[in-house]
Order: sequence, then structure tokens, then C-alpha cells
Amino acid sequence: MNTAGCTARELTLALADADRRERQAAADKAQLIAALCDVYRATDGSANPALPGSEQLISVGADGTPVVSDFLVLEIGPLLGMSEASAGMLICDVLNLRHRHPILWQAVGELKVEVWKARRIANEVARAGLPLDAALAIDEKITPYLDKLPVGPLLRKLSGMIVKADEVLAEQRAKKARRERFVRLHHDIDGVSTMIARMATPDAIALDTALTQAASDAILTGRPEGVDELRSEALGNLALAYLHNPGPAAEAQSAWGILTQRNSSSAEPTHHTAASISRSTRANGDTSGSSNGVDSTNGSASADTCMSLKLDPGASSEGDAPDLPAQLQAPHGRRVPRVAEIVIHIAQETLNDGHGIARVEGVGPMLLDQVREVLGGCSKIRIQPVIDLSEDPGVDTYEIPDRIRRHVNLRNPVEVFPFSSRNSGRCDLDHTSPYRHAQRKPAAKTPSSPQTRASNLGPLSRKVHRAKTLGAWTITQPTPGTFSWTSPMGLTYTVDRTGTTRGHKSPVLNAAAKLTRPTPRKPIPRRRP
Repeated sequence: MNTAGCTARELTLALADADRRERQAAADKAQLIAALCDVYRATDGSANPALPGSEQLISVGADGTPVVSDFLVLEIGPLLGMSEASAGMLICDVLNLRHRHPILWQAVGELKVEVWKARRIANEVARAGLPLDAALAIDEKITPYLDKLPVGPLLRKLSGMIVKADEVLAEQRAKKARRERFVRLHHDIDGVSTMIARMATPDAIALDTALTQAASDAILTGRPEGVDELRSEALGNLALAYLHNPGPAAEAQSAWGILTQRNSSSAEPTHHTAASISRSTRANGDTSGSSNGVDSTNGSASADTCMSLKLDPGASSEGDAPDLPAQLQAPHGRRVPRVAEIVIHIAQETLNDGHGIARVEGVGPMLLDQVREVLGGCSKIRIQPVIDLSEDPGVDTYEIPDRIRRHVNLRNPVEVFPFSSRNSGRCDLDHTSPYRHAQRKPAAKTPSSPQTRASNLGPLSRKVHRAKTLGAWTITQPTPGTFSWTSPMGLTYTVDRTGTTRGHKSPVLNAAAKLTRPTPRKPIPRRRP
């Protein structure tokens, strides 16, 4: 779009037109999804409807919505470039809008209300568990405010309507919410994590007050950090204080005391943890009892090192415990007690240079200085051999050994269905070409001969596995780790380590494969007698 030479008024009018076209496109998309819910069938269930795992009609919306094919989400998700979960929420909201909020649905079609705002309202009403008649009543009351109020005041007004619609149900929701309290952790990049908690309101107020008090007291001692940073540190150190002194009878340190301990960078930690290192350098690919292997990007068998770390605060600091490697020594400061097993992938070059990036499973990339802090309380380090992803291990059994499972999960860390975001460790490993139990073993074994091999396996969720088994979706694996999909409606996708691409890619052979490809022989001319 060329905007050179346009006046401010012309640009403003063009922006208004673009917004109208965006609303129109979103409304058209919602109406097409609603129509697709009525007619979509991925397979012909009339042939054998009792077949186990066959396509089912399920209810995905709230009270008053029709049933749809359970495979519909697999068609819409890749088509719109979203995960299965996101596509499921989109289908649910569209059905709730059309059948439980007809006035709001009409306003969306007339471009009076944005689709995202209408979805938010339909979702809030459905989450409250209100029946169809209550949803219809709220639809009449809330729609006139949609083009008059911003989102915040609109949702507050909607919350009041939801409570008034059924006060008994509102009380039940409050009791249920107390039973559904949680604390969840999401690891971000740059060595930090995000914690989300749902707490009882009195507990949340008490925690907020304690963290603020701890940060204020630390600032008075001369700490230069900001309040938010000190509050975050106080929360982490309160957890460490409890782990060092577990039990309700233990006399825990105050948050102020924990924060002020780190005022001096040379201060020794209050609790020490011995670090004992056990190394395992098994040969011949024997990785039994180990953690995951390592992703070798350059195919070298000595490029990376995988460390499985046991964190144990109970180990005594007395005695001659071996020290950690110099590159991984943690700086003075708080020590991490045993809370889990950590798997870290470190390139050999990073260990030699003393700086660089490592990958922590479940967390992501971290600088080596951040890894040193993680390793502060490790009592055991297990160094495992690299897994060369250019190999193609296989066995002549239907069952998949752990070493092949680790190989495939490292090659494809995410489910290989288009635009899926599901971790491959939570998926089944499926034979791309179905395993034939009656097939005889080949007389001359080759690396690609076993049916159960890395180049014939891929991580799939149960629903995708069903759709593929029933023939609704077809899949091939032209090269190891690359999957070509065709949907029931004929749409094609290619999934590999880099993500999802619409359409089928032509397989690209590497240089070694090109050199070893046999040259076709010319036919020998024969003379007729």
C-alpha cells in the first residue's frame, strides 16, 4: 500500500475503510465456520458406524448448541494456522453466539460489533454455566451497550447480569472456584519464569503485603533494585527458606532476612549443598536408565553433551565432595534445593570456551552464566552420549524402545500435526506406514528395513492418531522427520523441524545422499538372430 503524498484526512478515511473490511472478513469467517459445523463429515460413518474410534458427533458448545463432528477441529485448525485447542475454542464460541445470543450474532453480521468482543461475551456467559433461557435474556440486555462502552466497563456490567441471572448458581461457582485454586509456572526466555496463581482473596492480600514489606525493608538497607524486582526475589527466597527448613514446626526466616542476606555479594550461603558428580560414558549407544539425549545440529557424535542433574539439599557439605567443572561453578548466593530433575543440553564448544548458550528442557535457551546459577545446588551430574539425529535406529518389533523414542522426540519436539503446539513427550509414537504384524523379516538387513524405525515414526495425539488410522487424514514421511499431510477436504500441509508449511514440499536430498545415489544403467542393445 502506497501512502506517500496522502493527507492526514485521506489516511484517516483509509484506516476506517481497512477497519470495516477487517470486521467484514472476521464476520464472514465466523459465518462460514457456523455453516461448516452443520455439514462437515470427515469420513463416511454409515459404512461401519460401530468401528472403534470412528468419527463421532459431539457437543462442544453450551446448553442449546448442536453437535458437530469431533474431527472438525482438525480441519479448521491447520486451515486457519492455529492449534487444535484454539480451533476448538473458536468453534465453541461461534456456536454459542449463533444459538444462545441471536441478537449479538445479528449485530456481528451487521458489523456493529467486532467478532472478538462478541466471542468474549458468549464465552463469559457459557463459562458461568447459565442455561439457554438465561443466556437469551442476557443477550437482550447486554447488546445495546456493546457500541457504547469500552471492554472493561462492559465486562463489569456483564458480570453483574450473570450473577443476577441465577444467584444460586453464582454461589455454587464461588465454592467451585475455591476448590480450583492453583499455582502454575511458565518458563520464559532469558532465564526468568512467570508464575500465575489463583488464591483465596485473604491469602492473596497477605502475600502481597508481605512481599511489599520485604521489598521496602530491603530498600532501606541499601539494595539498589526496584520494588518489583525485590518482591519477585522475596517470593523465590521464601520458597527456598521453607525447603531448607521444611515442616510447619520449623521456624522460618523472614522475607526481610532472606533479602538482606544477598546485600553483600561475598556473603556465604546459609545452607550448603554438597555436589557429587557421577559421569556415565556408556558406549555402543547404551542409554538405558538415562534421560533424554542431545540434539546434534551438525550430525557430529561429539558435538553436544546432555546433563541430567539431581538436586539434593540433604547431602552433607562435609567431606571431600568433588567440585563442579569450572565452567559450571555457581556464583556465591542462594543454593537451589532438590525440587526436580533438570536436563541441560550443552555444546562441547560452549564448555571449552566458557561462554555461550545451553538449552534447558522445559525452560528453553539460557546463557551459560544462568546455567551456573541453576547448577548451584546439584549433587549429581550425569553426562550422556550424544544422539546423532542423522542415524535411523530401528528394531523388528512393534514395541518402541526408549532409545528410539528419545531419538524421535528430539528430532520432533512438537507433535507433527499441522500447526500443533503439543509437546511430543505427551503424544503417542505412530507408525507412519502402518505396522504389518504378518510381514516377514527381510533376509538381508539394511538400516531402513525394520518397520519400527525412526524414519517411520512420528509423535501424534490420540485424536489425530484416530483420524489418520480411519483414513480421514493421509500422511507420508518422505524424509526422516518431514511429514506430508492431506486433509479430508484435500488441503495439504508439510510439517518438519522448522514448523508447518501449506502445501507439499519436494523432498530435498542432502549431499551425501546425492553422491550415493546409484547411476541408472543404460540398456544393453541386443541383436536379433
